[in-house]
Amino acid sequence: MKDRRLSLEVHEVELRTLADVAERFGVYLECLKCGHLGALDARRLIARQAGNLTLYEVRRQARCSSCFGRRVRLLLRRAAIRGELAWLPAPPRSIGRD
Repeated sequence: MKDRRLSLEVHEVELRTLADVAERFGVYLECLKCGHLGALDARRLIARQAGNLTLYEVRRQARCSSCFGRRVRLLLRRAAIRGELAWLPAPPRSIGRD
């Protein structure tokens, strides 16, 4: 039987489809250039693309809405957990900044 749990490894997470992940997680993009963190409207994107996009494809096509940079990191957030442990594969870099 195939294990349906979501792995913590970045390369394995990016192989999942947006539709598969959006049911249980919030999907966020963090700009590696300016540090902006924004939520992805997963439902709207799934409706437009029929849910077949992998997270890798989403990340490769994404742009920062602040600086329009293309170097973004895809993050998943579990709603039931707070703090740094809620984020997969790692928390945003803006957490912990003063």
